[in-house]
Order: sequence, then C-alpha cells, then structure tokens
Amino acid sequence: MRKRISRKFAAVLALSMILSCMMVPSAVFGGEAVSADITVIANGIPDKDDPYVIRNIRVYSDSAEKEGYTDEGGNSIETVKDKVTCMDALVALHEKVYGNEFKASPEKYLGFEESSYGGLMVVRMFGIENPAMMSYVNNADSGVSIDSTVLGEGDLFRPFILKDNAAWSDKYLFFDELDYSAEEGEMISINLFEAGYDSNYQSVAFPHKGRTVVLKSEDGETVKSDEPTDENGKVVFDNLKAGKYVVSVEAFSDTDYFAMPWAEVSVSEKTSDNPSAIEDIDEDNDGGEKASKPENNQESDAETRGNEASPATGDSFSPVLAGIIAVLALAAAAAVTLRKRI
Repeated sequence: MRKRISRKFAAVLALSMILSCMMVPSAVFGGEAVSADITVIANGIPDKDDPYVIRNIRVYSDSAEKEGYTDEGGNSIETVKDKVTCMDALVALHEKVYGNEFKASPEKYLGFEESSYGGLMVVRMFGIENPAMMSYVNNADSGVSIDSTVLGEGDLFRPFILKDNAAWSDKYLFFDELDYSAEEGEMISINLFEAGYDSNYQSVAFPHKGRTVVLKSEDGETVKSDEPTDENGKVVFDNLKAGKYVVSVEAFSDTDYFAMPWAEVSVSEKTSDNPSAIEDIDEDNDGGEKASKPENNQESDAETRGNEASPATGDSFSPVLAGIIAVLALAAAAAVTLRKRI
C-alpha cells in the first residue's frame, strides 16, 4: 500500500514540475529576445530626407546577432547581449532603409570595430566609410560604446553623421517635444535647445537663440516664425489653420552645420466657444500651450515582426513563480491527503 502511495505521490510531483516548466516563458531562460519600441531620427542618410524619421520601430536585443554581427563562435559581439542597445537600433534602422540589400550584405552598409575606449565603434554607416558619427539617446550623448548603451521602451535614438569632418563643429539641435498640439486660435509655444557639455564633459542642454523655426503643413504650406528664438530658445505660433505640420529650423549659411531637429504639430478645429471651457483647458494644460500628445506616426515598423507586445526581461517572472508555487502546493496537499488514508 505504501509503495502504491509513493508511486502516486511521485507521479503527481513529476506532473506538477512539468506543468511548472511549461508555464515559464523561454525569456526567463534567455531563449527569447527582449524588444523595445523606439523612435529614430537619423541625419545624414544619403538620398533620404534629412531628418529621416521612424516612429515606433521595434528593435530586438538580438537584432545585431541575427544579421551576422557575431564572433568566430557565432556569438553576439555586443558587450550587452540581453538588452536592446544602440547597436541593435542601428541594425534595425539599416534594415528599414535598405531592406533585402542590407540583409544580403550587412557589412557593406554598417560595420563595427573594437574601440580603444572599450566596446565597439562604428566604422561604416549608411555605406559611408569611417563616418564622423555621433548618437544621442533622449537628447543626451549616448557615449563612445555603441554596443553597451541600452535603449528602453519609448526612447528616442538619434544617430547622425557630422557634415564638418575637419573641425566637427556640427551642433545637435532638438525641440523640447516631439509632438505639439492645440486648437485653432490657441498659441503654440515651441522651445529649441542645443546639446553641449559641462566642465566634466557631461551632456547638458541650453536654449538655442536666434534661429528661425519653420512649420510645413501636409499640403506644402510653409509657415515661418515671426521672430527668431529668444534667449530661452522660445518661439510662439498662433492663428494656425487646422491640420498637421512638421517643425524644423533654417540654416544661417552653407557652413552652418547641425543635426536637423524635428517635431510634429497637430492643430484641431475649435470645438467650443464657451469661455469657461477654455479656462478649464488652460488650467489643465499650463496656459493651454500644450495639450495631450497625439498618436501620430510618420512611419511605423509594426509590420516588421508583428504588433505583439514583448515584455522586458523579468516582467512575467513573478506571476510564473507564483504559478509554480501554487502547483507545488497542490502537489504537497495531495501527498498529505494520501498519507492520511494509510
């Protein structure tokens, strides 16, 4: 009788362990790539608009590895292998720009080498050899090692090739928002910044003064700011027609080198003439200058690997662990019940 009960208990325990393992996603064991949906704004791509913008491009932690950027043993050459990096984002960007041509010959367009600072540096990008290249993440310098800077969900990645290959005088310009919105009749305040460095060579930003800001609508209409950006980098637009606009700036001269900033402006038709309603909107939105951000994408990469959301590492581990514990508890309870029947 005891032998029969022991066998039953062993069978229940074995079954519970099998079910527990089945419940654990492969990501827990490192078998599934982590992903992040990011925005990419790239400057300097030959034969492409400057800037070249992709909204919601999905990048995977094994993007570089899948395109052959591996060592002799077939392992990823990235320093950080289990997270999405700027290297993975560059690979995804080149896949989007060049398609099958890139997949057939990645090294022709994008190449990496060991850096004297450690990690990898870009030696070929957009097919350009030894480019004077910089990259920013969320408008801060991403650092020298392209393969160890991690990107998260919703991040902004901005790689660009400097136009001044001698003095590297290019400025990195950016707006304080990627999306502005307002109703007809409301003022839109836009702020322009320039990235720089402090005394410790840490990335900082300060207002960019004296630049003309330009809005271009979908139907080709161009609207320029009446005044250049002030000492706070600010310009104000009003009386804009309903529609969508893209924001950029004008160059001072042919030798004014900078990474072109980019943003979208959405102006909706006026929905209410009620003064009290307008006051409420102003209070909720700090003077009515900025409303909630629209979900407008210039370009989407959802079709690349599907629209399913992919959790970051560890996101689904706690519920799985709870499931394992629950199954083991049931097995233990079954064992106690069987023993009581002896």
